[in-house]
Amino acid sequence: MTLTIDQLATRHLTLGASEIAAVAGLNPWKTAHDVWLLKLQLAESSDNVRTRMGNRVEACVLAEYCETEGVEAELMGTVVHPSHGWMSATPDARIKGARRLLEIKCVGWRMAHHWGTEVDAIPEYYRPQVEQQMEVCDVDECHVAAWIGGSEFRIYTIKRDRELAGILTEIGRRFWHEHVIPGIPPPVDGSEGARRMLDKLFPRNTKPMLQATPELSGLAARLREAKVLTERAEAEQAAAQNKIIEALGDAEGVAAPDFRITYRADKAGKRRFLFKTKEAA
Repeated sequence: MTLTIDQLATRHLTLGASEIAAVAGLNPWKTAHDVWLLKLQLAESSDNVRTRMGNRVEACVLAEYCETEGVEAELMGTVVHPSHGWMSATPDARIKGARRLLEIKCVGWRMAHHWGTEVDAIPEYYRPQVEQQMEVCDVDECHVAAWIGGSEFRIYTIKRDRELAGILTEIGRRFWHEHVIPGIPPPVDGSEGARRMLDKLFPRNTKPMLQATPELSGLAARLREAKVLTERAEAEQAAAQNKIIEALGDAEGVAAPDFRITYRADKAGKRRFLFKTKEAA
């Protein structure tokens, strides 16, 4: 649901359930660096038409859930963990007369394949959010009502996993006390989130060129070597791919016990090369 003005104004005071996946490295779109910027009020939460439309549709999904399950639900505000003051959650609703939370998700068709048909098969990047909600509110079950691709309604049942909750709580605690409270940025890595953080911390050039130190010279050597290896790997990949396409001829692909390759036209008529290993299939 849409956060209120007061909730938005106090987001930097706690680590919310929707942020723990990023801190734990499980969010495909955000990282701990993005969350750190928000907590130190160095960046603002994004808002776009997709988010706003999703919030409007959630009311319809809530009504469908209540009718399907024959229950009543009440909306919730932000709840802070009774023992960990840095941890919070803002569940969409709780079911009246039951110790059960409700989370609502509006899933676009591009992301529909991430949602399985099993009763608990929600994407791994949403599981930490649901787990922290149950931990903060001290309940053992949460239903996730998902409107998928604008055409399918599913209800997932997530049972509380205390071991997973403990791991997530420790990750969140360390992030909060080692980075947020002292204002120390998370370690820089190769993620886009790290680059966004660096661009916020150093938005413009205010000093002249530096003289190279042994450390910077070593990093430059690593970068040069990585670029050479990447260019070589890309060339080898392109050559192998073209040779496979040549071997396929008019066939749409090839399958083996440990891999599957297809080369066929998409809806726009453009042929695309897809390679999946057994683990990724």
